[in-house]
Amino acid sequence: MQKRRFTFLMVLLLCIVIVAGFVFCSINKPHESAENLTANVFVNAEKLYADYSQNEVQANGLYLDKIISVTGKLQQKLNQNDHYFLVLQTNGDGNINCSMMMNDTTVLHQLSLNKVLIIKGKCTGYLADVNLVDCVLTK
Repeated sequence: MQKRRFTFLMVLLLCIVIVAGFVFCSINKPHESAENLTANVFVNAEKLYADYSQNEVQANGLYLDKIISVTGKLQQKLNQNDHYFLVLQTNGDGNINCSMMMNDTTVLHQLSLNKVLIIKGKCTGYLADVNLVDCVLTK
């Protein structure tokens, strides 16, 4: 009986160590920038916004949590606490919000409004506007 109890406790301890190791690795996983990842989808800003405004569930299947490359006209540049956002114009009531991940912001300052840009980032969904994070300029 003593041997069974010891074996059970050792197996339980081993399971706890394995789960703790998995959780530790998941939490400490390095952040991946879209800059080093390949885009899964290529779309223009108008189509991206139209897809989300017409059917959000279907658009989530196409774009959500994927690295996408979006082409569109720059409508606005925003700087909030040294974090930059570029807003791409669409034909609808909303926009494409791109949260930029750049250390060198001189390029962002030189961008002129209405310039056509290609931005690559991870789509996080739709909340009145379509939102992309970890974005980088590709053109």
